[in-house]
Amino acid sequence: MRVHMQKSRSERRRADPYVRAGFGTEAKEKIAIIDSLRIMTTAYLFHRNHVLLMRRSPTRKFMPGIWTGVGGHLESAEHGNLRSACLREIEEETGLRSEDVEEIALRYVILRQSHEELRQQFVYFGRTAKTELSSTDEGTLHWIPRTEIFHHQMSESNRFMLLHYFENHDKNAVFVGTMREEQFKPNIDWVAISDWELGGAYGNGTDQ
Repeated sequence: MRVHMQKSRSERRRADPYVRAGFGTEAKEKIAIIDSLRIMTTAYLFHRNHVLLMRRSPTRKFMPGIWTGVGGHLESAEHGNLRSACLREIEEETGLRSEDVEEIALRYVILRQSHEELRQQFVYFGRTAKTELSSTDEGTLHWIPRTEIFHHQMSESNRFMLLHYFENHDKNAVFVGTMREEQFKPNIDWVAISDWELGGAYGNGTDQ
């Protein structure tokens, strides 16, 4: 007859994979619970020394009244082509067609947890020679001088990203930023993504 001996508390702790990994049992209580995913594209378009910003409608459920680039959520069939999703959002919100937009390229991927939701934001930058735009229910569109961008209220993630972009716009890289809390304030960590199998300091600056 096999007798099952009850393990002591210390034996149970040593058998716990979290403890063996060096985290301690308290780590299990601190692991983030993420049950949903929100994927978005955003585009910042330049015309000479101005940047196109949208002031989101105060009646919008998501980020009301915030200044941002143009963009929105990916549709289910668009996960395999981020650039097409971005161009679709640009046309829907501004009336600018793909042929009106030049040098559109993915430059940033921002990750942020909001409660139990993981938010992924793919940020594109491009140029356009056209300044006449259509209206949209999402908010109002404004051409803002580059020197005045930070006078407007925007999300912390986009503020961090734009500050980083103006300091690194000449680098041929796609940067990934992870939002985190530091002393009860938001912060972000940046890293340039690259294809390690091909080598090189940076990727090719595109989403292909």
